Amino acid sequence: MHDLRHGCVSVLLALGVPPRTVMDIVGHSTLEMTMTVYGHVSLDDKRAALDQLGGLLDDGVEE
Repeated sequence: MHDLRHGCVSVLLALGVPPRTVMDIVGHSTLEMTMTVYGHVSLDDKRAALDQLGGLLDDGVEE
């Protein structure tokens, strides 16, 4: 059950559900608990963020 709770928080955040709403859904008393303990960043999210950064850096380089 514990793993499902972590997964639920991570999936809801990945879907773009506001963190405060996720906190209320899972019954946490603080946003910090939701975001730092239960909210896990997926490898796909990390790749997407770094791809965006790479795109910005590529746009700034003149050939």
